[in-house]
Amino acid sequence: MNFMDTKESYFLQKGKDIFIIGLFLLLMARAVGAYSLLPSKIDNVLFSMLALFGAIVLAADFFTRILKKNRWTYDPLLLFFMVIMLISSIVNIKYGIFGNLKFIIWEALYFFIIYDNGISASKKNTDTLLSIISSLLITVWTMLVIVSLGMFLTQYHYSIQLSRVNPLRIGMLEGRLFGVFSDPNYASVMCVVTIFLSLYYLFSKKYTNKWLLSGIILSIFLNVSYIILSGSRNGLITLLMTTFVFVFFGMYQYQMKKEVNLFISVLISIFSGLVVIGAVYLITKLIKAGWSYFPQFFDKKEVSGKLEGRVDLTRPDVAKSTDVSNLRFTIWKSAIEIFQSSWLFGTSPKNMIAYAQDILPNTYIAQRNFSVHNAYLNTLASTGILGGITFVVFLLGKVVRVIKYLFKPITNFLSSRIFYCICGVFALAFSGFFHNEMILVNISGAFLFWFLLGKILGDFDEVNKIEDKRE
Repeated sequence: MNFMDTKESYFLQKGKDIFIIGLFLLLMARAVGAYSLLPSKIDNVLFSMLALFGAIVLAADFFTRILKKNRWTYDPLLLFFMVIMLISSIVNIKYGIFGNLKFIIWEALYFFIIYDNGISASKKNTDTLLSIISSLLITVWTMLVIVSLGMFLTQYHYSIQLSRVNPLRIGMLEGRLFGVFSDPNYASVMCVVTIFLSLYYLFSKKYTNKWLLSGIILSIFLNVSYIILSGSRNGLITLLMTTFVFVFFGMYQYQMKKEVNLFISVLISIFSGLVVIGAVYLITKLIKAGWSYFPQFFDKKEVSGKLEGRVDLTRPDVAKSTDVSNLRFTIWKSAIEIFQSSWLFGTSPKNMIAYAQDILPNTYIAQRNFSVHNAYLNTLASTGILGGITFVVFLLGKVVRVIKYLFKPITNFLSSRIFYCICGVFALAFSGFFHNEMILVNISGAFLFWFLLGKILGDFDEVNKIEDKRE
């Protein structure tokens, strides 16, 4: 990576840092349900101002690279994806254009500032930025979780129908804990990312402060508790699968140090991963049962002189439904039908529902105004086969690099922050099979996906440079 030593480059990098940190803070604020009660104009003004600032920074970065012939790190596949988004928006212009243009600008900021900064900036800068983002996430998200758990203990609940499709729900409702968050499914996945970024402080051996480590352990427990009480099956399965990845590669690297046969190492790693996720699953059941007893001590109501007892944590929408997917299969089928009707360039990112209501009014998405609940299918239906293939090829290229890295011997594996970033990216990518998590959305999960992925690939480039010098 090129270390920036000019005055212009210094201020340009500071502009990127301010944009990245500012956006992350705003997105975490937007994840809070009560934020929806603010006038939409305030939200529009805040994000428009930030988008304008980011666009100025991106334009300055673009022209600086051209004029000074700096290293070109913009990913060509992402540039091509942007072109496809623009073409898709033009093709579907009758359903609206301004929403798509705003969305294209935001995707450009995600791709070429948040993601690219991890590759183009100095390692010192990206390390500092990662520490700031991780600290903000662990601190702020855990505080939000604590408030949410307080709502569970007091069984506080509030619901109001807004102008949007879904009502605002706060606290304990419908057998699950929404807490302060607008969507417990997204919140639970963010808890998973928080947990694995927190594990770095426990396993890296770089931190010895007992108060800090105790706080991290408590934070992990509280975030796990929220995942369980939220009733989010997506959050739970993402936690289990990410735990498997963490244990598998941790054990694999340990076996590599002992020079154990590759086949045996893989078998031991798989077995260890399965045992640990089985144990974690049992622990979640115990934690859920334990939490269910506590609200009675905060409730003044008594029945026949005795406290009411345990809280029922059964979700009515799941218990009374015969659909194991909770309508996801129906939604995905509808998305595939929409894709088939406009397979080349898709419906455009912001116009899927309008397109479906016009062309396929009998499809489930058109009738219920639902999002696709799958990041990959959403990308395919929104940008067509060209956009879908481009995004998948981009992801597969990064997956290959990550796998190559993880399967080679690594010194002080658990002391390297990059592995914890990989776990965070995996959690978000896996969750993308059940929600619109990584792309074509402007949420904290998408931010972390691109931010952490850029940091991972930037560190890979740094390692390759060091190895080339040794040779």
